[in-house]
Amino acid sequence: MNTLPAGKLAVALLLTGRCLLWSQSPPAERGQTPAAGYVLKQAISGKQVTGNLRGWRFSLWQASALDSSFASLPAKLCAIRAQSKSQAQEACYEARAGNDVFFQDAQARPVVLQVSPSPREAILFQASSSSGGSGWGRLLVLLVPDEPNKKLRNLLPEVVLSSQGEFKFWEQPSFSDYKLLTIADVIAGANDTHFAAHRYKIRTYAYCQKQDFYVLADEYATSKKYPGLDETDEIRVLGPEQPALGNILQGPPLAEHVLFRKGPP
Repeated sequence: MNTLPAGKLAVALLLTGRCLLWSQSPPAERGQTPAAGYVLKQAISGKQVTGNLRGWRFSLWQASALDSSFASLPAKLCAIRAQSKSQAQEACYEARAGNDVFFQDAQARPVVLQVSPSPREAILFQASSSSGGSGWGRLLVLLVPDEPNKKLRNLLPEVVLSSQGEFKFWEQPSFSDYKLLTIADVIAGANDTHFAAHRYKIRTYAYCQKQDFYVLADEYATSKKYPGLDETDEIRVLGPEQPALGNILQGPPLAEHVLFRKGPP
């Protein structure tokens, strides 16, 4: 396990009432009904969803590879009430981040975020974008229906992983009733080739009940380098880093924490 520099622990000041964040805010919401050029890739409904998602149908759409505009049409996830008979009541979320369009390798699955006191789920929506050559990015979005506003709402800040990134949901009940999301991605060293071994930036996001949103709770850089895709077929960083993560994210329940800060770079 890496030795963590002082100050890397997730520090929380016990104030009251609000989650004060590092100027984080949810990315802009996007949505429209699937148009020409899309094909249905996956459907999620019925017994596949529970809790707050019960009674909803979800559909995952990706541009047809035969369409000339394939790379310019973002993958999208759509949701509609199971009993609805009108497509006009459907809400969709497009896989975009900034100027990037995520159009391929679309995936979606329900994720249980909280078991008690009442179950809460969200749909984890992923899609990839290629910049040509060996570079590509993967967008992670955690969506729940926002019925009053007729849209799908992302519970995460903008999260895009490189082709050598890794992520996982995990539990730390002493810190939060909700699952944590930790991502690892490469830190490009001055003398590192693209797929060589790299150090990694580890970021952990925790759910803030006051904002109904995941916020950055901690980040640190690994002291060691991990093999890149020149040496391995699968990136394995978070497994070896789990003991460090467990030590960092300790303390009273997140409901008592209202201010997070990061340690030194």
